[in-house]
Amino acid sequence: MHHQPDDRDWFELHSDAGRGNPGDLSAAQEARLGYSAALAALGDELLPLIETTGDSRRSDEDFIRETRRLVPLLMRAVENSIALVRLRGGDWQTVANGLGTGHDAESAAGEFEDLDLSNLAGDPGAVWRRLRPRWFPEDPRAAAQELDDWARRHAHPDEAVRADQPVSAGL
Repeated sequence: MHHQPDDRDWFELHSDAGRGNPGDLSAAQEARLGYSAALAALGDELLPLIETTGDSRRSDEDFIRETRRLVPLLMRAVENSIALVRLRGGDWQTVANGLGTGHDAESAAGEFEDLDLSNLAGDPGAVWRRLRPRWFPEDPRAAAQELDDWARRHAHPDEAVRADQPVSAGL
């Protein structure tokens, strides 16, 4: 099943296009970039596992090992999403609601308090330095361009990316 872009998707990309310079990102925008980077890293590891052409060279254990390698990358994306929500003004109850069953505001705050990066908000680039995967550029502008390229490369042909800068246009 593929996501079908609707008018809201186009409006958001179109209305945000060209807003701001990726070098002048707010802490929340840096967190959004970190979230996108974590998802791209997960996608890079996930996509080859979908293919079946190498299955004859994989042992049964390889299927499990390859899938388990995704867990830390997925957790990184979850953690970056929590940092993003907090920097966008979300409270711990919002985080708990997003985490689902077994969490309340107190437990979410206790488990993820180190992801409240509001103390870094006054230091340009600090949130990006904290959240970026180590193989991404240190410069958020370069990272945004790299993620724009990644999104265009991985776009499904039926879901054409509707902006030249599908990641940085919304920052």
